[in-house]
Amino acid sequence: MKDKIFIDTNILVYAKFEEKDETDKNKIASEVLDALDTKPVVSVQVLNEFASVLLKHKVADEDVQQILLKNLLKDAWLFRLIWLSFGIHGR
Repeated sequence: MKDKIFIDTNILVYAKFEEKDETDKNKIASEVLDALDTKPVVSVQVLNEFASVLLKHKVADEDVQQILLKNLLKDAWLFRLIWLSFGIHGR
């Protein structure tokens, strides 16, 4: 997967939440996503982890679905979804 940008769970989490002590992380994560000029890659695992964080922050299940489907995956929201496999990891 050379020349591909993989978006980690933390980038999505920090871009979504503005915690009092972590406003710099929120700003940086949002800027990273806004500055992308190519379609980054996100795994199903990252989406699951992101959904888990949303639920832990007391976001309603219906809202989690909306965030994932309408915001992140709408028109592939610049993401290419991949399944992690041994082939991707070069094993």
